[in-house]
Amino acid sequence: MLLTERALLRSGLLDARVVRAARMGDIRARIEAHPPDLVLLDLTLPDSTGLDTLAQARQLFDGTPTIVLTSIDDERLGIDALRAGAEDYVRKGTGDMARLDRTLRYALERSQFRAREYGDDLYHASTGLPGRAIFTDRLVMAFRRADERNGRVVVGLIRCDALPLVADRHGPLAADVFERALIKRLMHALALTDSLALLGSGEYGCIVESLSGEDDLEQVRRTLTEAVAEQIRMPTLQSGTVELDPRPLRLGLARYPDQGRSIQLVLGAALSDMAPIGPGGPQR
Repeated sequence: MLLTERALLRSGLLDARVVRAARMGDIRARIEAHPPDLVLLDLTLPDSTGLDTLAQARQLFDGTPTIVLTSIDDERLGIDALRAGAEDYVRKGTGDMARLDRTLRYALERSQFRAREYGDDLYHASTGLPGRAIFTDRLVMAFRRADERNGRVVVGLIRCDALPLVADRHGPLAADVFERALIKRLMHALALTDSLALLGSGEYGCIVESLSGEDDLEQVRRTLTEAVAEQIRMPTLQSGTVELDPRPLRLGLARYPDQGRSIQLVLGAALSDMAPIGPGGPQR
């Protein structure tokens, strides 16, 4: 654990105060004096080992994100720990330790966002899309993959201003059909490795990792713009079959890590970039 402390204190990525407990029996007194924001848990303690250690820790820490340390040759235990509620796992004596500070930072950021945004269900019943909590988790993992391969991620925010207009003019059932058709187009425009999430009524987020070339930001903008270029033909109870333009629709894009190395900064950049596309809106 001394090596772990030194690695964290040397790091410029995480400003951490480290409180140590050498035994499971010592933890309760330590956390009463210094409640932790994040727990780094060795699964091999003198008085507790394996997943039992994680189970006891989760009871004590009551929802505090926990990263477990496993032995170098026991990746299966790390995977089992994830299934038992750990936020992530790190194998001692491997390259994982060199990235420990980054792993902790990601886990803390993901937990903070989850605490603020967990009001939504994990998946929305009407559309089948993941909500904010899963979108946040996928963002953090996409950023982590980008860091590991020195790559980039494009994050998009999409707002469909036409949706309430469809509901007012043709009724809520028509609006539901309209939204499903719009989502289908957006999903078809994205690669299988990309993600689309429902963030609110008529508000969507996308994570694009299938990037190629230096103009990837504009490629994504063109792809999403083309996906909503044609009108949606749909039946309505009041008006029969109508063709509705999915625009006005607003789109904002940002790229990680160029425009920030945190979720807040990247989403803020995408929000600042948001502008109308389609008739009457600027084409970038």
